[in-house]
Amino acid sequence: MLLFPKTALVIALLMQLPFIQAPAAEVGALKAGAARVEITPDANAIPRPYTSILDPLYARAIYLENGQDRAVLLNADVGAIATVITDKVSADISRDLNIPAASILISATHDHSAIFGGPRAGPGAPAESNAAAKAFETKLVSGLVQAAKQARDKIQPARIGYGSGSLYLNVNRDAINEETRLWTQQPNLNYPSDKTLAVIKIESLNGQLIAVYMNYAMHANSLFLNGMVSGDFPGEAQRYLERTYDKAIALWTSGAAGDQNPLYWRANHVIERARIRAVQEAEHVTRAPPSCMPCLPATRQQTKFRWIRSRWTRASNS
Repeated sequence: MLLFPKTALVIALLMQLPFIQAPAAEVGALKAGAARVEITPDANAIPRPYTSILDPLYARAIYLENGQDRAVLLNADVGAIATVITDKVSADISRDLNIPAASILISATHDHSAIFGGPRAGPGAPAESNAAAKAFETKLVSGLVQAAKQARDKIQPARIGYGSGSLYLNVNRDAINEETRLWTQQPNLNYPSDKTLAVIKIESLNGQLIAVYMNYAMHANSLFLNGMVSGDFPGEAQRYLERTYDKAIALWTSGAAGDQNPLYWRANHVIERARIRAVQEAEHVTRAPPSCMPCLPATRQQTKFRWIRSRWTRASNS
């Protein structure tokens, strides 16, 4: 997928931007550390509806302190993280690292090709489905906590800066289907689309990159519904920077991507029709509304589901 290297290239160029630095805090010098822990599910315990693994998933952390206050930024290559999980992770880190819960920020890349961190399937689901989902939840919690601890163990004097640029990889996805005259996901160049790529850069006092914290508004659904576990383009962008800058850790966060898809997205509608029911019945969406539905007003949600049902019916009868 060409958008992966393009995304990483723009981010790499932003790394060359000069610092916009704030005056040093009087309470003490900044120290920072960063780490990542792999959370890829075991090959024999992949939660439904996924069937194989394309590339690894990680939990990542940036630890910050200034002699008085401590904070940690956490991120995971998952579709979403349930509150019950973030509460547990925050409690464990707060207890073990003496960090106030209010100073612990946890986010997901909102990757549609990765497992959603809860809730799990109900009592009627197959035992192996519950077991696989529970195993991944355990790995996710442990990975986030361990990443925070490892980041703390790597702290060193640091400085922090901020830069932004423009990345032309997203596009508004709200359109009207020419056949059905209902809402559909298609590139709409005439609707709003924020191209800002924001980057926080943390480096050692000798200029070695410690961590990057990125934000961009684009759904991570390049591989949506193909059955493979993947970090999608955020995962590739993070790993590219980590390969390019030795010992650095990169965290990708999603901006306001509710109506933003990859510009070069080419959804395979045959696969979409065949898998839509499996996705809706999967353990990570069984007890919750689809993760992106809050992005749409209620009337558009209803329109979308009517269109999906009509397309599914036609596909099933064809």
